[in-house]
Amino acid sequence: MNGENAGKALLFDGKTYVPLRVLANALGIPLRWDYAKKVAYLNNRKLQSVKLVERTSYVQLRPIAESYGAEISWDAKNKIAGLKTKGDK
Repeated sequence: MNGENAGKALLFDGKTYVPLRVLANALGIPLRWDYAKKVAYLNNRKLQSVKLVERTSYVQLRPIAESYGAEISWDAKNKIAGLKTKGDK
């Protein structure tokens, strides 16, 4: 993300999922987790498709990133997803 390695991404049904906290931090978006209900809120909006894997919350990269103005790229040869936020070159 923005030229930095953000860790591993997961594929579910052909869609790329990334750690929620990493994505929220990269986009500068407030994140809140309701532990009692096991529900995540990004910018006070409830997220619908959160995948819990080994105590880490993963969300689908493209729809969230693009809704906040980021650009997504895919390097098929190396299987690497890229994200550029506003102002990043």
